[in-house]
Amino acid sequence: MPTTRLLASAFGYGAANVIPTLGAVPLDVRPTFHTMMIKANEPVMRSAVAMAILTPVAAGRGSRRSARTS
Repeated sequence: MPTTRLLASAFGYGAANVIPTLGAVPLDVRPTFHTMMIKANEPVMRSAVAMAILTPVAAGRGSRRSARTS
């Protein structure tokens, strides 16, 4: 579950900070600003999404093993 919280925090950060900042950027600069922001955030968000997808699978396997050994 911590990875899911990390992913939720990343989206929460975007909603709280990035969206209002984007509104303050002049329209003629906005496409460049948005493109650069996506390039900078892409590796972080891809990693967070991948971890969120894979974490429940790993946690589920671990709980089954502990149930078998008990």
